[in-house]
Amino acid sequence: MDDQPGTAGPFPDAAEVSRSMASIAASSRRLVADFLTRQAAGGMPAGGLPSPDPLNMGGAFLEMTARLMADPAHMARAN
Repeated sequence: MDDQPGTAGPFPDAAEVSRSMASIAASSRRLVADFLTRQAAGGMPAGGLPSPDPLNMGGAFLEMTARLMADPAHMARAN
């Protein structure tokens, strides 16, 4: 199994990965909430994109998080 991609080297500390993911999730939640608040207050500019669908954004965030967690070693190397 040593010849499998992503299995070489030590694994990242699970607690550290968990803390990083919690921090990313909290920051992302604040960013999305701030964005939606600004959009609700000011609307989109003329010719802009339609208002975002919060239900669709939640699904996109969950997909992004699942992809990040699928290979935490890759994420740790990227940091």
